Amino acid sequence: ICHGDLNEPPDVLGRQLYARPILQPRHGFPERIDEAIPESLLPVDLIHRSVRRLFEPEGDEPPAAPTIRFVSLSVCDPARPFMREMSPWARLLDWLAWKYQVLFIVSAGNHSQDIELAVPRPDLRILAPATRERATIKALASDTRNRRLLSPAETLNGLTVGALHQDASQATDGNLVNPFARPGMPNVVSAHGPGYRRSIKPEVLYPGGRQLLREKLGTAHSAATLQITSFPSPPGQQVASPGNAGQLDRTCFTRGTSNAAALASRGAARLYRLLGELRLQPGVHLPDQYDVVLTKALLAHGTAWDSSLDAYKNALRTDNNSRTFKEYVARFLGYGAATLSRVLRCSEERVTVLGCGGLQDGEGAVFSLPLPPCLSSVRERRRLTITLAWLSPVNTLRQAYRVAHLWFDPKNRIAPRRLFANHRAVQRGTLQHEVLEGDSATVFQDGDSIGIQVSCRSDAGEIVDPIPYGLAITLEIAEGFMTFHASSSVNSNR
Repeated sequence: ICHGDLNEPPDVLGRQLYARPILQPRHGFPERIDEAIPESLLPVDLIHRSVRRLFEPEGDEPPAAPTIRFVSLSVCDPARPFMREMSPWARLLDWLAWKYQVLFIVSAGNHSQDIELAVPRPDLRILAPATRERATIKALASDTRNRRLLSPAETLNGLTVGALHQDASQATDGNLVNPFARPGMPNVVSAHGPGYRRSIKPEVLYPGGRQLLREKLGTAHSAATLQITSFPSPPGQQVASPGNAGQLDRTCFTRGTSNAAALASRGAARLYRLLGELRLQPGVHLPDQYDVVLTKALLAHGTAWDSSLDAYKNALRTDNNSRTFKEYVARFLGYGAATLSRVLRCSEERVTVLGCGGLQDGEGAVFSLPLPPCLSSVRERRRLTITLAWLSPVNTLRQAYRVAHLWFDPKNRIAPRRLFANHRAVQRGTLQHEVLEGDSATVFQDGDSIGIQVSCRSDAGEIVDPIPYGLAITLEIAEGFMTFHASSSVNSNR
């Protein structure tokens, strides 16, 4: 969280981090040592006490860290994969998120079981990279019942993070097997969705290191089988690690969704700092009570399926599932791979506007995005990205569970074509992210704008307090176009 992947140039976060250990070493069998929550403690009770201690006094002691806004949780229950019903741990996180108005950034969980390909064992080494990639995707999809989210990753208010097969190391594959032929693919160990009531989970994918595989030895199995490797050398993400003799200057290479959640938490801190800088600009009204929901929206705002959708189409799309394929593939891709740099800064071809507020049942708010006159009657590819995030009270006595449902209708005339996630699935959680494109010549006048209405209704009980939400809208056009029309782009950056 503080330093990122040490393979990359040094970039210290510069913010304090409150660390609360909840694990202790545990001797496994055979002769393996890992870490786990002590068996004498209930995870739900431990997490409840740990979070409560942040914000409330205990005896004569004041709250430990009442300014905390983001909690990174890279711990899961491997014995509790998500099966339709919310786990007590996930319900606790949802309740704590609403009570203290904090965002839990939760790892999706890792699965390290073997991957059995529908390929004869002798043929594995002669497969072309693209063919091996397709076989790997099919194998993971066929074993999806054993690779579900691990509790508490199904949390409704939290942001669940999956891992990408990506890192900054320069190491080659060597004699090991690289399961993918292209960058930006989900890591083979990363647990996948869907979430509660078929909501999109995990919502975002962040780099989790390249996970190379080894071929299972022996001749007792007819199908080619790949096994997860675990070693402290590259490739992977380089992180601090104490040496065998207690040295404090050693590093190792690791992989998985814990790494991805840490990088998402690092991104949250950078976005939080950005909101603080925006607040200091003249004329900007941005109440800090909405920083959490705005950060939640921005963490997902730069996501897309661009780099991986074709691979999943080639491997999994059939005539039978073509109509529901977007909803099906979202369980593997979520909203897509996150590109934080697209959110942290704008360009001549890309402008982002923010909105926030609070809504009661039956209320709505309309936000307007001014249209640059230079786009009128021009056939240039345009992309409109809209992300809405909120925190909702929960009602554990109702199957609907989510008390507050917020949504927006993305229909507009300059980018009418929906891309990526299914338009119904995006409204089942507490994060709606939609990407739209268009390239037709649309006529509009100077001063025209796109109106995006955010609406609120109750789902599982009465809405007592206003529901805080954050909205991010980005209008993007083909690279190079706005440079030519630079004099017309000034008003679009207000």
